[in-house]
Parts: sequence; C-alpha cells; structure tokens
Amino acid sequence: MLELACGTGLLLFRVAPRCEKYVGTDFSEVGLNYVRQQLARPELHMPQVSLMQRMADNFEGIEPNSFDLVILHSVVQLFPGVDYLMRVLEGAVNAVQPSGFVYIGDVISLPLMETFHTSVQLYQAPSWTSREQLRQRIKKARSKEEQLFIDPAFFSALKQHLPQITHAQIQLRRGRHLNEMTRFRYDVILQVGSEPHSNPEIQWLDWQQAGLSVPGLKRLLADTQPEFLGIKGVPNARLAADMEAVELLANSDGPETVGQLRETLSQLSSNGFVDPEELWAIGDELPYDVYVTWSGYSSDGMYDVQFVQKTLDDSSPKLAPAFFDEGVSPKPWNNYANNPLQSVYARQLVPELRTYLQKKLPDYMVPSAFVLLDALPLSPNGKVDRRALPLPDESRPELTADFAPPRNPLEEVVASIWAEVFEFEKVGIHDNFLEMGGHSLLAIQIMTRLQDNFPVELPLRYLFASPTVAKLSQRIQVAGQEAQVDVVEVARALIQINQLSDDEVKSMLAASEEKL
Repeated sequence: MLELACGTGLLLFRVAPRCEKYVGTDFSEVGLNYVRQQLARPELHMPQVSLMQRMADNFEGIEPNSFDLVILHSVVQLFPGVDYLMRVLEGAVNAVQPSGFVYIGDVISLPLMETFHTSVQLYQAPSWTSREQLRQRIKKARSKEEQLFIDPAFFSALKQHLPQITHAQIQLRRGRHLNEMTRFRYDVILQVGSEPHSNPEIQWLDWQQAGLSVPGLKRLLADTQPEFLGIKGVPNARLAADMEAVELLANSDGPETVGQLRETLSQLSSNGFVDPEELWAIGDELPYDVYVTWSGYSSDGMYDVQFVQKTLDDSSPKLAPAFFDEGVSPKPWNNYANNPLQSVYARQLVPELRTYLQKKLPDYMVPSAFVLLDALPLSPNGKVDRRALPLPDESRPELTADFAPPRNPLEEVVASIWAEVFEFEKVGIHDNFLEMGGHSLLAIQIMTRLQDNFPVELPLRYLFASPTVAKLSQRIQVAGQEAQVDVVEVARALIQINQLSDDEVKSMLAASEEKL
C-alpha cells in the first residue's frame, strides 16, 4: 500500500499492520520524524513500513504496477489546483497494479460550494446582519476560498483521460453527526487495470415520482427481492436547511436579516427529506449492499442509491455498478474545480499592482478596485463582453496593511465615513487612502463629511499628509485641542445618535422643542 501525504500516521498505524508492504510519503519532515519515533517503539514492530519525504506528485523511484492500493485521504483539498491533482492521480494510477485501487477520501464538492459558504456565513454572522450584507459575506468567502473543491463529475471524466481506470465510484460520507464532512464531502474509489466493470440491467425508480418512503422501500426490497434496484433523486435531509437558506437569500421577498432567516429555517419541516444513513441502515436489516452517490452531480444536494443483493462469496472488494449518469462528456479540467491560488495571488498582486500604477499614473487614474479573472468574458464575435464583467467586491480590498479595527470612538467615526465614501464593507485604521484607490474627489467628500460632524477646522491637506484613519484621527484630535473641543466625546455622541431608531430621534427632537 502507498499512502500519499501520510502526515503523522493516523491511517498508517491502523492499516500498516495488515499490509505486507506500506510506503508513506509526506512533504513535512516534522510529521515523518514523529512517525519514525513511533515506529521505533519495540511493541509496534512494523519493518514493512518505509517513509519518504516528498511532494505528493513526486513518484520518482516508485515502480509502476507495484501497489495494490494508493490512498490520498483528507489531503486533496490542500492541493494548489486541479492540474496538480491531475499529476498526482496520473502517478497514482501508474503505481497501481492491475485490479488495484486508488482511494481519494474527504473531497469537497464543487457544486455545493455556494451552499457550503452560505452555511458557514449564516452560522458566523450576527443576527442583525442584513440579507444583502450576508450575500456579500458569502461572495467574499467564495472569492477568498483557499481549499480545493472538486466536481464529482471530474472523476467520471478522468476515465477518458486515463483509460487504465475501468471504474470510478463516488460515495457520500457516512456518519449520523451533521458536520462539514458528512454534508459537503465525498469519497472516491478508482479501479485500475482490470476488465471493464460490468454494468447489469438495473431498475431505476424516481424517489418522488414513485412516492417512496423508507418503510415502503424496505417492504419493496423484502417482498420483491430484486438483484439490483436503483433509486434516484432522494431529497437530502443533511442539506435541507442549507439549501433552503440559499433559496431564501436569492428571493427578494425573503427574510431581511440573519435573525429572521434563522427563525424561518428553524420552522422548516423535515418531511420528505431522508438522511442517507436511513438507507444504509437497510443494508443492516436486509441482504443488500447499499451505495449512495450524488444525484447527477448537481447543486441541489440530492442523492442516488443502489441496492445490490449480497452473494455468498463476500470476500472480494466490491464496487457499485455504474450509476446511470456516470458517462459524462469531458470539459476543460479547470471547469471541474475552483482556483485556490486566486486569493493568494490577489493578496500579493493587487498591492504590488496598485503601488506600480501610483508611480506611473496621476492619482485620479489609478483604479479604485481590482478584480482578478481567469479570462475576460468574450462575446460571440470575440470582443470583451462588458456586461458579463463582475462588479467589484464591496468588501475591503487587498492592501499591504492587515486589517486593524478602530480603537476609540473617533477612529470608529472616521473609519465609518471612509467606508461609506469608498463603498466598502469596512476600513482598517492603517489602510492607506491612496492604496485604497483614493483621489482628490473622494478626499473632498471625506473631509467635507468630517467637517460637517466635527466643529473644528479640517483642511483638505490633512488627509494627504495623514492618509490613514489612525493618523487622520490624530490630526483631528490635535485640531480639537487647539479649538478646545473634545472631539472624542463628539464622536461618542455621534455613534449613540446613529444607533437610535427614527422614532427615538423624533421623540428627542419633540422633547427639545417643548423645552424651547
């Protein structure tokens, strides 16, 4: 057995005792040294284990057709992209002997990427967050995603690129506890170099059209005892709330805040949804092997199930017959995955590009926002399709300074004014005005708003001399001291006023008029 990226040996110590030969590779010398220390313990005695420090795509010195099984478990999400994954799988397939297997565990589903980030941001966002703010948080999280998400269809298409692969089985992860692993991830088994996998005739039923239920399905299997039975389009109880959240956010008439959205989801009925574990459990009661995979590899989270009657000879490894949608037309490989390096490139490239342009162009010509694309969208006649260009992200741009929140009321007011003028979600106190795309027109807007809020003289030159929230706040504080105005108290009062509702403001104004 060959395990790529064996880490600290979580699988190795459990599986290696059953192997004649076990090779573990990993790029981390620290992890491998830990494994070596454990292997040195006399009670373990595993001379069949050997370790190599290398990247996962390095198969130098590994003989072709020399392993029964190659494992990549809980590691592909850390790969830099689909091209790297392709190189690794090419090497893994080459290392497996005929009738061997490549197991890829813990793969994150690309069709469920939007649902995944919706679930995470809905959990993390404060209850007062508006629907539009939540959408922006989800959009930002997607753009900054550094894990590799893979479309399950990739592994079916892979068979046409690597003809040694005779069967690709994609299966949902087991577990009754709802978490990221069970809801959004899946496992893959590739069979290599054997005779093409036979596909028997299978009766397929649509779960909803046939009006099926778990008890009804049990009765059907027990009464008719089919050798093979396929069920497609089973509504996934694991993802019911997440899918509903995606739909509600897309609906302009949906809940207005995160709190309202959570309340709506808490009332969602589970009727009609089925946890895959309920169907796997049928295999514990009746003589059937149960195989569960995504339904059509779509983003609706539904799944398909196959029931295969158990045989007396149950010793050899078993794979499910090919699912009805296994034959997919191949697309460019980058269509099957996200680009985890895009956010890394953005963090490095955008500040460098902005600095370069500031040296070459007048301030007003430096773009206020940068959007990274894999390619420009083109119209049928080959020209840039301007309508298809995405809008700039309204969240904080990539800057040289890390985000630092305001430390006092004055910085909070100044930062909020900057955010409003730039139309950003937030601004840090060390963010540079020019790096953010600032120019003279924006500078006038900022200083005018500050002048309206603070009864001190604030000339335009202050902003260019002190081009961060922190430095500009210090300038305002000095100006306040010279004018004998406590600008921090003014800022505190402004914050309190902004937190008042319209009715509260009207009541205060009415009370003031009565006193006058």
